[in-house]
Amino acid sequence: MTDPRSNERSGAVWSLTPRIKVDLRCWDEEYVLFLDPPGDTHLLDPFSAHLITALQKGEAPVASLAERVAGTLDTWVDDELVHHVEGTLLSLRSHGIVEIAHR
Repeated sequence: MTDPRSNERSGAVWSLTPRIKVDLRCWDEEYVLFLDPPGDTHLLDPFSAHLITALQKGEAPVASLAERVAGTLDTWVDDELVHHVEGTLLSLRSHGIVEIAHR
């Protein structure tokens, strides 16, 4: 069985799922993501919200997304941050929010 993160480590390019409109809102440090269609609403943690914002700037591999998020959070890119990005992408993919970009 292959590691489910092998695509992320191989430099796969990630994007928001193109068939949906993503509307991210913040109220008092709570992030809510609306997807249209299918009309789903998701309550996000701040890190996931920053990652969605990074993806709204365009598709990118994990390393580039980690750099974007690090810039937003005013922190350094290290292995821990990269792994957090990978894990968050997998979680967001399970909800149909992001996908590996088809080229």
